[in-house]
Amino acid sequence: MKPVVKIFITFIPLILILLLVPTSNSSAYTRFHGKYTQTPYNTYYWNGVDQIPTINAPLYVDNAMSMWNNTSNTRIWMVKTTNQSASILDFHSKVLEDINILGRTTWWVGNSTVDPKTTNWYWAKVEMNKNSPYSSIPNPKGVYNGNIVFAAAVAHEIGHALGLAHNSSYFDIDTLMFFDFIFYTDYGIYYPTNDEILGVRNIYGYLY
Repeated sequence: MKPVVKIFITFIPLILILLLVPTSNSSAYTRFHGKYTQTPYNTYYWNGVDQIPTINAPLYVDNAMSMWNNTSNTRIWMVKTTNQSASILDFHSKVLEDINILGRTTWWVGNSTVDPKTTNWYWAKVEMNKNSPYSSIPNPKGVYNGNIVFAAAVAHEIGHALGLAHNSSYFDIDTLMFFDFIFYTDYGIYYPTNDEILGVRNIYGYLY
């Protein structure tokens, strides 16, 4: 059996953002109390997203995962697989209830969802919204690139899957896990910053 944000275990509406409730804060990252039951190093992810109009969604899911894989001195390394049952991180595309919800993450043990604030998980599922206006969201220079917007949203969701919650302090506005998508529109962040790197090191340890 496969061990199996509005994003959430608890739902809160937010604008152009990926939804989750922040928990305990440490430095410039916020983490859940739960985490993957296994260290996500030399593990597998499954990319099941469909093409989205004007977006090369499958490619930019892979790009977002690659950005996390290439973070410095972390125990994050997931290899793409076509065997979904071997995956600990599944990516899907679907029509979500609000176009302003770019994506959402859920955490699973077997066939049941769990609360990441209290429980470790075997696998996680990221669902990206097929109807969100990715190509209508500019970066700080006023440039519209839907593929990069999509990659930023996916990278943010991967952070949730790994155990990072939202940063809610405006001192942390230029981090990937900030609760509002202005981390991209105002600061051009579409990749894990040093704060997220420190966060996953705290959760899973250093690679060396």
